[in-house]
Amino acid sequence: MRKPRENNKNPKAGRLFERKVQKYFRLSRRVELSPQFPILLGCPGKAKKPHNFDLVSEKKRLIVECKNYAWTAGKNSPSAKYGFLNELMFYFTLAPKKYRKILFMRKHQREGVSLAGHYVKNHRHLIPKGVEIWQLAGNKGERVY
Repeated sequence: MRKPRENNKNPKAGRLFERKVQKYFRLSRRVELSPQFPILLGCPGKAKKPHNFDLVSEKKRLIVECKNYAWTAGKNSPSAKYGFLNELMFYFTLAPKKYRKILFMRKHQREGVSLAGHYVKNHRHLIPKGVEIWQLAGNKGERVY
């Protein structure tokens, strides 16, 4: 018999990862980030709607989205996770140009390839100009793209 899935496990792990990223910026970059901060998004000349990004510094003009993703159990490419990342790339294109935009992922490797590195390799064409992709291993951040 299958064990029931814990629906609160992933959001809790995601919030913990956000706090780790927030701590990384505070300690290593001396940047204070506010959680769940709304930024107005929209196409030029159109009405804007607020979207809550994971971490934001208005003072430093920085948006950080955090993803605590891991490789899937099988050998398949995690297409659902990549779909969410592609949607995030779209949101980054709609965010004000004055903001630096960073996707921060947990460093999770399979056969020597990180999930973030694999995403960049296969979806580079969807990453907007200026968007940075970083990964966190323990409390050390490293830029992937």
